[in-house]
Parts: sequence; structure tokens; C-alpha cells
Amino acid sequence: MEHFSFLQEITIVFILSSFVIFLFNKMKLPSILGFIISGLLAGPYGFKLVSEVEQVNLISEIGIILLLFTIGLEFSIKRLNKIKDIFIYGGSLQVFGTIILTFAAAYFILGFPVKLSLVISFIISLSSTAIVLKIFQEQGETQTPHGNISVGILIFQDITVVIMLLLIPYMSAGAQADFAGIIYALLKSALIILGFFLVARKIVPKLIYEVLKLQNNELFLIFSLSICFIIAFIANKAGLSLAFGAFLAGIIISESEYSHHVFENIMPFKEVFVSFFFISIGMLLNINFFLQRPFVIILLALLIMFFKCIIVILGMRIIKIPLKAAFLAGISLSQIGEFSFLLTRFAYENGILSDAIFQYLISSTIITMMLSILLIKEMHAVVGWLDRFVSFDALEKGERKSASSLKNHVIIIGYGISGKNLVKSCKTFNIPYVIIEFNPKTVRYYSIKEENIFFGDASQEHVLKEANIEEAKLVSLAISDPVATRRTVYKIREIAPSIDIIARTRFYQEVNGLRSLGADYVVAEEYEASIRIFNIVLNKYLISGDDIDKFEKLLRKNSYQAFGDYSETDTFHDLLNNIPEYEIQTLSLKNLPSFVGKTFEDLQLIRRFDILVLAVKKGDELIANPLADRVLESGDQLVVFGRSDGIKKLFGEQKKK
Repeated sequence: MEHFSFLQEITIVFILSSFVIFLFNKMKLPSILGFIISGLLAGPYGFKLVSEVEQVNLISEIGIILLLFTIGLEFSIKRLNKIKDIFIYGGSLQVFGTIILTFAAAYFILGFPVKLSLVISFIISLSSTAIVLKIFQEQGETQTPHGNISVGILIFQDITVVIMLLLIPYMSAGAQADFAGIIYALLKSALIILGFFLVARKIVPKLIYEVLKLQNNELFLIFSLSICFIIAFIANKAGLSLAFGAFLAGIIISESEYSHHVFENIMPFKEVFVSFFFISIGMLLNINFFLQRPFVIILLALLIMFFKCIIVILGMRIIKIPLKAAFLAGISLSQIGEFSFLLTRFAYENGILSDAIFQYLISSTIITMMLSILLIKEMHAVVGWLDRFVSFDALEKGERKSASSLKNHVIIIGYGISGKNLVKSCKTFNIPYVIIEFNPKTVRYYSIKEENIFFGDASQEHVLKEANIEEAKLVSLAISDPVATRRTVYKIREIAPSIDIIARTRFYQEVNGLRSLGADYVVAEEYEASIRIFNIVLNKYLISGDDIDKFEKLLRKNSYQAFGDYSETDTFHDLLNNIPEYEIQTLSLKNLPSFVGKTFEDLQLIRRFDILVLAVKKGDELIANPLADRVLESGDQLVVFGRSDGIKKLFGEQKKK
């Protein structure tokens, strides 16, 4: 009957959560906050709808394990290697900086004993992996600069939890510190995890392959969960947390080609169990204790969040992280984390914390979590508001290149694969360009190679003006942060109403939003990949190239026309398709040496070849509708419109000369 009673309570929690989250969605509030409120209402300090709080905590721990497992699946050893500086230096500065500041406040200002002050500083130094990564996943920000910073610091925190748990028993009354034992335990844990990690990376992908060959989805799901929990259990036995072990399991599988399949199968289970974690947090808040001293607890929570944010910003600036990315990471990591509950409970059981301090820490932790959820959701708006008063130092000294002499140029924002290919095209056809990149290492590397690149956040007005946007012909925007993409498009359109904006996005459903903000052309990776796929498929079935082109054109027209990207270009191509004997070409005088020194009147191109000269390109200058008496020079290029046979005839006569 006890099991039936617990099932009834879980049903009540689901119903209550559904109702609360429905209301929160109507009010446009985060669902995570709704889960916490549901836990508060259902828990022992609310309406007491749930008595089996320990079982809820057990389910919530499974949620944390699955959350960290999926985060690991999205990572790779290569990505971890890229953020190693943030992990080592940034993590150290954040954790130890917070410990030192909190210890000083507790010991010198509040007058707490040394051991108690140290334990409190341990608890406050940690941030919430679950909250930060959950919101980043929802908002598509795990791959952004501030996402990488947050992940690197959170991983460092998760490792330091092991040291903190080993130290706490030695801080209880009458305990003697055994530093040799602590070092031995840490070394043993590190060796076990390293050895198992190296072995598992070789074995696990092969096992997954053997399971996949059986083509049994149920078996694959059970096997994937087994891998997650086995590695988490081994990590726990080595002294690390179950959640960190699950993260390692995800990284191990991420190195294989099956990681996406595992991710898709785990996701539905993760969402259900993670919701229980946030519900369990709400159940911990003693509402009576909070209501007796709400202003003190809220003030304490705000002070903690403020100083944790400042420490992250200062730490990141020390290792030369851009101010905006540091500020966003500071907001993201300003709360106290879920592992702090573990440390708080452990310290309480060891007699280090009194009842009152225990409740203050629990209440402050939950309030920081609730406030940070709202802040993280709105942090880009906060940055935009602050930028009115404080420049975010988007241009680094010594890495600024002047674009003031450029005209009719391309501004390339983001120097990834898209940016690099566009630069190659610009170099090939002598098109002037300037690159804006937010990664300081990338800027430094390519600056040494004398690339026309400078550091900056392209959503800032002064950065765009540094790129001489008023004189530019178009902007190509290809960055991974969807929020930054939207802000940048809006800012570009505000500064330069007539410039052409080409924006890249990951998902097709984001096209309309970017168009409404002012983008002229939006390239959706998801959609373009689908076009490429059906091209390959139709080619395999020996469908003619003309039919494939027509079908592709029809799809593009039906899909992009709603967003305004297709109409003008489509109409022009329709015109050429209806008169297929005509075409537009650019003719270089390198291939027409007999034209040098002559005028258009001398050449009589319309009469002799049925060719109309639309423009002359001379270096960076484009001269439309050139005069008949213009003398052509070596290096000129002619943009012409004419009959295909006429252009062939022109080159035929040139060869005879």
C-alpha cells in the first residue's frame, strides 16, 4: 500500500505541475520556475500533498544524472580541449575567489568560527549545473562564448565538490585533519577515473555498434541507460558525484558516431526526471522560516548573486575574456548550485551548521536559483540596457584594424567555415571585405597572418561603425549564437537602413523572425541541407538535371517566398529562363586584349555581337551605363547582357586575332 500511496502522490504532483506550468506559460515565465513553485506547494512546508519527499529526491537525482549525460553527449574531447584554459584558470579563479571573499565576510564581518566560515564559503562557491545547462539547451546557447565559459567553470566546480566532501568531516568539532589521507583519496579517485575513461573510450563504441546491429530500439535504449548508470556508479565509488560520472559517460559516447542516436532516445526520459529535480528543490523551502525574515533572506540572496557575478567577470577579464561574454557568464553562474544542498546537508549532519544557519543557506540557495532563472532568460536584454550607460569594451586594444578607407565592401561577421569560404571568394574576385570576430584567439591568430580582421561584438553600434558600415555594400552574418544573431540584425538595420543583410540560421522556423528584424536574405542550414539531400536522391534515380532544378526552384519559391527572400531573384531568373538564348556574363579584358585602348564606339558590340554592356568594373569601382567614348584599360571587366551565340562569336573572333 505504501507504493500505491507514493504513486498517488506522484499523480498529484504531475497534475499540480501541469496546472502551474500552464499558468506560467500563459504569463511567459520559465517552466523551471513553475516546477519549483509546484514543489513548494506540494511539499512538507506547503499543502503537504507529498509525504515521501526522500523518494522524490531519489527520482530527482536520476534527473540530474540524465541531464549531465545528455550534456556530455553534446560535448567532445576536442571541445573540452578548446576550453581547457577556462576550465583550469577560469574555474580556479571563480571557485577560489568566491571561497576567499565569502570566508572573509563570514569570519571578519559576521564573526563566525574559521571552520564554519570555510564550510559556508564552500557551499556558496558552487553554481547550478542543472539550471544553467537546462536553460542554455532550451535557448541554443551551449555553443556560445558565454556557454563555453559557463560549462568550463561548472565542470571545474563539479570536480572540486569531491575535495569539499572529503574536507567537511575534518571540520566538525574535535576532528583531526588527515591531509595525507585526503591526498591519497584524491589521487586514487583520479587514477580510477582516468584509467576507466581511457578503457571505456575504446570499448563502449564497439559495444554500441554490436547492439545497433540487432536493430532493436528497446534493447538500445536499455543499453544506453545502463552505460550511463554504470559509469556514474563507478565514478561515485571513486569519490566523484554520480552526476559527474554521467557527464563522463556522455563524453565517452560523444566520441562515437552513435551519440546523436543515443541522445534522441534518452531525451524524453531526461525531461520527465529533470522536472522532479526542480520540484524537489521547491519542497526544501521552509516557507514559515522564509516569511518570518523575507527581507533578510532576499537581501542575502541578492548580495550572493551580485558578488558571484562580479568574481566571474573579474576572473574572466584576468584571462582576457571579452567583457560581454564574461558578464553573461557571470549572470549565468550567480546562483548557488544543487551540489550545495549536498554539502549543506552533509555539514549539518556533521554538526558544523546550526539549525538557523542551515535554514538560511537552504532558503538563500533556492531564492538565488529562482532569481537566476529569470535573469538568465532575460540577460541579453539586461546587457542591451546596460550598454546604454557602459560600453562593453567590444574592441580590444592592439587588435583593431581600420576599415575607414573601405567602400562598397562586405562585412563578414563570424569567421567560421562560412566566413572563411566567403573570404576566399572575396579574395578571388577582388571584393573588399572586413571581418568581425568575437573569439580573441581567432582574431590574434589571423591578425598575425595579416588578415583584415578585428575583435568585436557585432551587436554593438561602435563595432559596426568601426567596420565602416555606412559605406559597406552588404553584411554576411554567420555566428552560432541565435540570440546574438537577432540582436545584430536589429542593430545593423537600425544603423544602416539600406544595406543588404545576409543572415545564417540553424533552423528553418527562425527565418521569419530574422526577416521581421530586417534581414534581406536568411539561409537556413536545416533547409539547405534538405535541398542537398533530395538533389542527391533524385540524381541516384537518374532524374534529369533540368527537372531537379525546376523542382528545387519550386520548393524554394514556395518556402522562401513567404519570407520575401525569393521574389525579386526568382522574377529575374524567370526572365532569363523564358529567354534562354540570353545570359549575363562578366568578361575580363585579360581574355580580350584587343579591346584595350579602344572605346565602346570603336567596338560596336551591339551591332556586331548583339551584346549590351551594363557596367565596367575597375578595381573596387563599378561604373554603370558607361559612356560610348570611354577608353578601356588593361584590368577592366565588362558586365554584359547578350545572346549566348553572340558571346561565343566574340571569343571566337578574339582567338583568330
